[in-house]
Amino acid sequence: PLLSFLQWTLMSYMIEGGGSTTMSKAKSWLYRHPEASHQLLRLLADVVTDYLVGQVAAGAQALQLFESHAGHLGPEQFQDFALPYIRDIAQAVKSKLKEEALPLVPMIIFAKDAHYALRDLAHAGYEVVGLDWTIRPQEARAQIGKDVTLQGNLDPCALYAPKVSCGHRQQWGLVPACVKGLLPQFPHL
Repeated sequence: PLLSFLQWTLMSYMIEGGGSTTMSKAKSWLYRHPEASHQLLRLLADVVTDYLVGQVAAGAQALQLFESHAGHLGPEQFQDFALPYIRDIAQAVKSKLKEEALPLVPMIIFAKDAHYALRDLAHAGYEVVGLDWTIRPQEARAQIGKDVTLQGNLDPCALYAPKVSCGHRQQWGLVPACVKGLLPQFPHL
């Protein structure tokens, strides 16, 4: 599978000049310059789309998209500045893959700390919704129903635990088998 960051995460790195615990510069940019923000987000979404299609052409068999800084946005900002582009990318990638007679590969969306948007993400055109370690898979399943596969929810710090204590985590944190349609996910560090 190919991993790729999405437009809000890319934009936040561009504006912040690197990582940040608050993304305050990037968030203030959204408030002060909403039109310019949408222009940049559209440009980034188009570039990400072309990149993903190119990767499928090169042999990628699955695409996992990370909106790693989704949790820095509140529900309204996420609705305005992230979700429309997340949807557009899924639709555009699938459309371009069909146009270019490339295989339709599974697409996975992971929006860290965006629990408030799970229902929207489940209907955004992706086959799989990735979960971070701060939500129980059973709660996510109850929110989004059974039409989309869930993936993940391993705390990345669990990788530092001794092997002896990891045995009870069902092979590095795979959640209980009672959550139907759950795939493991490599932790997001």
